[in-house]
Amino acid sequence: MTKARDLAELIGNSLIDGDEIATGAVGTSNLASTLDFSSKTMVMANDQLSGDLVHGGTISGFTSTGIDDNSTANVLTVLDGPKIGLGYNNPQNSIHVLGNSATPNVGLTLQAHDTANSVASINLMSRVADNTNRTVSIQNILGRLDIDANMDIHGVGTNFKSESYNILNLQTDSNDDQTSTDGIFKITNGSAATTKAEFRWDESEDLVHISYGDHGRHISIASNGNVGVGTGSTTPASPFHIQADGIGIRLDGTGNTSRKIFFRSTTNANKAEIYADGGLKIWTDDAGSDLLLAPAGSLLMSTMPTVTIDDATEYSTTEASELNPVATDALYLYNEENSSTNGRVSIHMRSSGGGGAASARMTLKNNRSGASALGFFMRDNSHTTEQREKMHLDSDGNLSLTGTAAVVITATPGTVPGNNSAISLGRTDGGNSIRMNTALAVDVAIPGTAGVTVGSTNSNTPSTRLRSANSSNGHIVISPKGTEKVRIKATGEVGIQVVGEDPKNKLSLGHPHESPSDTNRILNWYDTGTELHNSNIYQAIVMDSDNTNQPGQIGIALANKNMQVGSWSPAITFGGRSQAGSGDYMNGGAAIASRNFTGLNDGNFLNTELHFFTKGSHVASERTLSSKLKITGQGTTSITNDDLGYTHFTDKNNRYLTSNGSGWTSGVDGTDPGLVVSSYHTGTEVRNLGIVLHNDTSGTSVKSPTISFGAVSSSGAYNTTYAHIVGNRRGTGADSNWASGDLEFYTQPDEAYTRMPNMTIHHGGQVTGSMNGRNFGLSTNAWVTFGTLYNAQGTPLRIKVLCGHNSSGGYSEFTNDTYAYNIAAGTVVTIGNTTGSYTVQLRKIKRVGGVGFASGDGGWEYQIARNQAYGFAVHMHVMGATSAWRWQV
Repeated sequence: MTKARDLAELIGNSLIDGDEIATGAVGTSNLASTLDFSSKTMVMANDQLSGDLVHGGTISGFTSTGIDDNSTANVLTVLDGPKIGLGYNNPQNSIHVLGNSATPNVGLTLQAHDTANSVASINLMSRVADNTNRTVSIQNILGRLDIDANMDIHGVGTNFKSESYNILNLQTDSNDDQTSTDGIFKITNGSAATTKAEFRWDESEDLVHISYGDHGRHISIASNGNVGVGTGSTTPASPFHIQADGIGIRLDGTGNTSRKIFFRSTTNANKAEIYADGGLKIWTDDAGSDLLLAPAGSLLMSTMPTVTIDDATEYSTTEASELNPVATDALYLYNEENSSTNGRVSIHMRSSGGGGAASARMTLKNNRSGASALGFFMRDNSHTTEQREKMHLDSDGNLSLTGTAAVVITATPGTVPGNNSAISLGRTDGGNSIRMNTALAVDVAIPGTAGVTVGSTNSNTPSTRLRSANSSNGHIVISPKGTEKVRIKATGEVGIQVVGEDPKNKLSLGHPHESPSDTNRILNWYDTGTELHNSNIYQAIVMDSDNTNQPGQIGIALANKNMQVGSWSPAITFGGRSQAGSGDYMNGGAAIASRNFTGLNDGNFLNTELHFFTKGSHVASERTLSSKLKITGQGTTSITNDDLGYTHFTDKNNRYLTSNGSGWTSGVDGTDPGLVVSSYHTGTEVRNLGIVLHNDTSGTSVKSPTISFGAVSSSGAYNTTYAHIVGNRRGTGADSNWASGDLEFYTQPDEAYTRMPNMTIHHGGQVTGSMNGRNFGLSTNAWVTFGTLYNAQGTPLRIKVLCGHNSSGGYSEFTNDTYAYNIAAGTVVTIGNTTGSYTVQLRKIKRVGGVGFASGDGGWEYQIARNQAYGFAVHMHVMGATSAWRWQV
C-alpha cells in the first residue's frame, strides 16, 4: 500500500489491488492467523482454484453439468485399485454394491435404448497366457439370455426352469461348420475335475453314449433305437445287443424266488420260457420241461434222445459239403465266433461213480487257416481237476498220442491161427501213386521163433533206415532181452556189448577205450599237439579180464572156412585214396594176414604163418602188396624186400643147423632162429643190405646204434649188457655222399664200467686192442713194462691209458689221458686224479732191436708205476694211423 493514499480513501474503498502492495511487502508474520470473509465475497478468475487448493471436507448441494448429487449420505466411495463402493466405503472388488436396511436388495440393471432390436450386454475381458484379451459376452437379445463363452458352473442344486417343454437345449455346430460337433454333458469330481460320468452324442459315430468316465461308450443308442452294452463304437446290431466275455446278463432277485426270461409268439400256446429256481429249465409250449440243465451243469432230457434220419447217400471218403450240414449229419455243432486265435467246439462226456468221476471231451480245433484238428481229452489220476489232451488228429492225417504214463498202442489180431498184428505205412511217389508197406509187424521174426519185424517187406519201399533227431542226445539203442547191447551215438560212435558204458570210440566192442584220469586222452607222445584221443580211435575192442595165463577173449576173429593147405585168412588192410595218372583209386597200402598149414603133431591144430604186407612205388615190382615180414609158427621172424628177392626164409626140416660138436646142445644139431633177413642172390658180389644200424646225422665221431649182448644182472633187479658192437662215423668218405668210419668192439670188465673199445677196426684197416683187468695190477711202486711198440717209427700213434684204484675195496675208473708216441724218451707223464692223489706214471725208456725191426729203426718199451700205496688196474688202448705197426703185450 502506498503512503500516497489517504485515510479517507482507504475507508471509502477498502479494496487493495496488487499494484498497491509491493511484492514481498506483506509477509506471513504481518497477517492475522484468521481472515474472516463471512460478510465478504471473494471473487476469483476462472480456473483460479485447483483441486489441490480445496480443503478435504464435505460439499453439500453439489451440482455439475454431468452430475446431480442429491444424496443425503455417502453413497459412492472410490479407492485406489481402483475400487468403487456403492453404499460401502470399503469396497473389496473393482465394483462393490452393498444393500442397507432401507433397500436390502441390490441389483444391476442395464437397459437398452428404446430402439427396436437393441441389445443389453455385459462384456468380461481378461488376459490369457499370451497376454492377449479374451472376451466373454453376456447379452439380452430379443428377451433371451445369450452367453457366448465356455462355461464352468459351480454350485449345488442348480435348477433349470422353463414355462415351455424346452427346459435345457445343448445346441452344437450353431455355425454349421461341422467341426467338433459332439454334444456332451459331463459330471466331474474334485479339483482336477476328473470325469466320472458322461452323456454324449458322438457326431462321427452317430451314436449316443452313456459312459462311466470320459467317453467310455458303455451304453450306446443308435439312431434306429437299438441299444448296445459293451458294443463301443460299433452300432448295435439288434434292439438289445450285449458284447461281453464271461457273464453277459445276470438276473438276481429275492431269495427263494424264481427268475424268468419269457418268450411269447402270436398265441399263448407258442410261448417259451427260460426258468431258474436252483436249476435252469428251458420250457417250450405248455407241455412241461423238454430240456433241463441241472445245478451241476449237466444236460438232462425228459426222454432218451433219439435222432432218426432216412437218407440213402452212399459212404464216401470225401464229403460234397465242406462246411454246411448234410442230410446224414445226425448231430451238428457250430461255433460261429471269429475272435479267438484258435476257435473250438466240443462234445463233453462224463460218468459219476463212487470211486471217482470220469470225463472225456472231443474237441474240434479251428486253426484259422482252413485246416483243423480233433483233440481227445481225458481226466486222469495225475490231473483230477482238469482234462489233458491224449490224442491229436490234424486235418493232414497226422495222429499223436500223449500220456501221463507209458503210452501203448494195442492191435489185437483175430483168433484164427497165423494171424498177425501189423502197422502198414506208405508214401506217395513222384507219379502220385501210393506205395504201401508193412513197416511193423508181430510175426515169425526168426524161423521157429515169433517176434517183431521192423522194416521194409516189399519193393514199394525197399530200404529201411533207423533215424534219430538232430540233437546231441540223438542216440540209437538196440536192447535184446531188455538190456542195451548196441548203441549208436549222435556223434557217430558205435558200442557193441558196451553195457552201461558210453562208447568213446568210432567202434567200441566189449568196453570203451578210455582213460579213467582223462576220459578223452591216450598217452602216446609228449610233443605238443601230437597226442591222440579216444574219440580218434575208429575201432576199439576192450575186455575186462584178470586171466594172466592167456587171452580170455577173442577180439577180432579173421578165419577161412576152406581147408586147403596154404590158404589165407581175411586180411587187415591199411591204405587210403590216391589220385594221379588216369584215375582216382582207393589203395590198400599195407596188410596183415595169416597163412594156414596143417599141424605136424596134431591135425586138429594149424601151423600158421603171420605175414605183414606193404606196397612200394619206386620200382614197378613194388606196386602190389607183397609180404615183407613173416613170423612162422615156431616164432622165427623173416624179413625180406624187393632187393632181397622177396624170398622169405623157409624153416627146412624145422631147424637151422648149428653144430654137433661139444659145447652145443647135446643130440640137437640145429634150432629155430629168432630173426632172419632172407634173400635170394646167385652172384658173387656183395649186393643186399641185411641189417642197417643207422644214425640220422652227419656229425664226426658219432656212434651208430649198437649190437648188444646181455643177460639178467646178478642182483636180478635189472637186465644188463656185457658186450657191444658199434659203428663210429669218422668223417667224409670218397666224396660228400659217403662217410668213413670205424667198427668198435666193447666188453664189460669185472671191476670197471665199459668205457673204451677193447678192439677197433679203423677206417684205414688197422686193428687195435687193449689190455685190461686185474691181471695187470700195480701192487708196488716199481716200474713195470706193459708193452712194446714195433714198426711205428714216424707214425702218428696214440696211446690212451685208463687206470683205476681199489681203495676201500671199491673199484672205479677215474682218469683218461693220452700219451703221445713222439714224447721224448725218459719223460715221465703223470696221469690220474691229481687232486685226489690217485695217480700213476707213464714213460717210454729205450729202443728195441732185433728181428722184425727195420734197419736203423726200432720200437720203444713202455713202462708204468704207481705213485700211491693203492692197488691199481691199468687199461691201455693203442691207436695207429696208416703205417704198419705192431704192439706186443
